[in-house]
Amino acid sequence: IGGRKGWSKGAWLELETAPAGDPAQLHSRFCNVTRFFWTEGARVLEGVLFISTLPSGVRSTPCCPSPCSRTHMPCSSSWRAAQRQDTLWLWQDEATRMARLRYFAELLAVMCAVSACIVAYNTFRFESHQLTQEVLEPPAFAHTERELAAVLRAAVALKTISFDDRWCNATTFVQLHQLLATTYPLVHRHLELEIVGNLSMLFRWKGKGQLSEEVSKRKAMLLMGHLDVVPVPDDTREHWSCDPFEPDDGVDHKFVWGRGTMDDKGQVISILEAIESLLHEGWAPQMDVYLALGHDEEVMGMDGARSVGRLLRERGVWFEFVLDEGGGILSGGMLPTTSPVALIAVAEKGIMTVKLRLEHEGGHSSMPTPHSTIGIMAAAVERLEHSPFPSRFSISPTKHTLLHLQTDLFAHLRPLVANLWLFEGLVSYLMGFKPATNAAVRTTTAITMFNAGIKSNVLANSAEVTVNHRVMAGDTIESVLEHDIAAINDDRIKVEVVEGVEASPISDPHTAAFREVERSVKQTFEGVLTAPGLMIAATDTKHYLELSHNVYRFQPILLEPSDLPRFHGIDERISTHNLIKMAHFYYRLIKNAQSLNSPQGSA
Repeated sequence: IGGRKGWSKGAWLELETAPAGDPAQLHSRFCNVTRFFWTEGARVLEGVLFISTLPSGVRSTPCCPSPCSRTHMPCSSSWRAAQRQDTLWLWQDEATRMARLRYFAELLAVMCAVSACIVAYNTFRFESHQLTQEVLEPPAFAHTERELAAVLRAAVALKTISFDDRWCNATTFVQLHQLLATTYPLVHRHLELEIVGNLSMLFRWKGKGQLSEEVSKRKAMLLMGHLDVVPVPDDTREHWSCDPFEPDDGVDHKFVWGRGTMDDKGQVISILEAIESLLHEGWAPQMDVYLALGHDEEVMGMDGARSVGRLLRERGVWFEFVLDEGGGILSGGMLPTTSPVALIAVAEKGIMTVKLRLEHEGGHSSMPTPHSTIGIMAAAVERLEHSPFPSRFSISPTKHTLLHLQTDLFAHLRPLVANLWLFEGLVSYLMGFKPATNAAVRTTTAITMFNAGIKSNVLANSAEVTVNHRVMAGDTIESVLEHDIAAINDDRIKVEVVEGVEASPISDPHTAAFREVERSVKQTFEGVLTAPGLMIAATDTKHYLELSHNVYRFQPILLEPSDLPRFHGIDERISTHNLIKMAHFYYRLIKNAQSLNSPQGSA
């Protein structure tokens, strides 16, 4: 501000150098400075900052009655009156100033005490969201635990691999179809089966209570899985405990090893085992039960799940709920609770692939340019990585997770979660410190491929970088692209979207359908908590979002921290105990879901 009028800077210097023993001179110069800040709209604030430097005698002296001759301001009695009234509060005696400070200190103490009472009240009044449900004994399944493990090993041996170019070996998928038909004869005898998109399987189990109704008016549920698996890189095979496609129970008879055991052939076989066992009992559902098994989920499901979803939309089918693979039962301290937690994902992050391309001067490495192609691109990547997206904790399912588990969280976290009205910003900030929790509250950026250069003594004249985003609800593909362009801030680099799927809507975790999923978990697994959550990876549910308001993603498998790297990684495996537990869960879920067939049960 002092730079706007030359005299003001000098006035400040005069104020600083005025003799302390001459209050009148100091006061006069202070008034000049005060009038300047009056014209700038900040006089009172600056007066507060400098008033403490004045001698006590000056503080109680009224403002100059007529200082206008020493300023560039027009002389006006109305201006002087306004100025005197507006600055009078600055010239109070020491006792009055201290009284006001005590008042504000007491007010602050009262506010802190009230806030502490509210925090304590909210912390201890919060009631548990957990259902009270006893664990039920498993039924007599069509196969024993050991037989079920043998079926899974046979399925894993069939290399139903999906490659990035969407090519697959159709023969192995047909062989898997035949294996399932042989293993589960009642399923194939009593359920309608359609092959969709050449290799995906769509089963329909007609509800006996709705045989006379139109298909479009039926109530139904949809269970999902997929038959394909990701490849096993050749350079990782030597690190496996056994051949990933020739599992041997000699490694450890308590587990089934191999690609696809966890993702997702174990789930497929468990669902079929549950239906086969229900049919063996002579049980039939009141509502339609659909089972969709895609063949290309690992490459976005563009031929399989998308074709199935389109077919069901054309037929007017509407589901009370959809359940696909997703969050598991996390134990071992993966969440801040003393008990394992079944995370039932009510939303899924979008996925987006971006390419960064740069064409720049190349040449011989003996005469390098000041800024090489690789250097320019590397700098752009660094800027991109240092430009995180804003937190969406306030609207994310992760907030529902914490609220649902509040009474079961570690004691030091309960006050924070119970009082998000006060601590939401702090909780959101803390979530950003670990990759797993950070991914649950914001759109993430991952640099997955960097291609440049052809020879050690040749300057690259082009570079290409692949960036993978997982898009959080609250962001869109368009907004993420704008963010990337702004963060890179280099017109030489071309940014384009290769493919993208928006984040899914968030399903309501307070519906009857969600409660039945929770109930089935409680009936199957002892001592397990349940909570809504967020699926940070991609599933086939994106092709079924128009078929239900209640789209969930949950895999009923107990996971330890050491199990997470096994997904798409080395030594993928599932315990035989987990396998039979999964079948038990689906058995209970299919039965429990029939309550949704009544008008009161639907939500």
